[in-house]
Amino acid sequence: MGIEAVQRYVWGSIVGVIGEQGLFVGNKGELPAALTSGSQGINFAAFYPGLQRVAGSRNLLLRKGTMAEMAQQDDLFQTDKRLSLKPVTDFNAFLLQAFADGACKCLRCVEAAGVETGYAFQHTFELGKRVNRQFARTSPSEVLLALKKAWLSYFKSELEIPGALELSRVHEFVKPELHVRLRPLLLACGLIVEQEGGWVLQAVSE
Repeated sequence: MGIEAVQRYVWGSIVGVIGEQGLFVGNKGELPAALTSGSQGINFAAFYPGLQRVAGSRNLLLRKGTMAEMAQQDDLFQTDKRLSLKPVTDFNAFLLQAFADGACKCLRCVEAAGVETGYAFQHTFELGKRVNRQFARTSPSEVLLALKKAWLSYFKSELEIPGALELSRVHEFVKPELHVRLRPLLLACGLIVEQEGGWVLQAVSE
């Protein structure tokens, strides 16, 4: 095959090699023996959707590209690895479970026929579809704790409380389809307030 390895990754029986000809991913038996040893990593093949099968090989995949492109892809992979950290995946699951389908059916909302006039915090939301906040799962302390753990895991720094909060930074470790849920949840918990065109994260006593 004539691949000169520049970087290599090993995940179980799968080996990936970044070489001058591009990125190769395959079983150990299908790559030259000299390339099948390397540092342990995660299954980075999932982060490269543009991989193409090599003719005549059942498992070997190839993505051609310049070394500059490959280095850029590798940087992306190194960043994306943080998205698989447990506190980060837990926070995404938390956002997913924070709302249930349909309008809120608490006694107050039922008696008011869904009219939330006078509510301190919103119960029912239109987030692509009508959903309601799951109060039992989303106390301010629980939401803040989940956010703090994910922030620390992803950025390796403590979340400043109180302090300015750029939601775009939180979006970095939140799945795109869940972005729409972030601000409404933080507002509904009273964890963020708008000041001078930005958001401020605050501790809330329960």
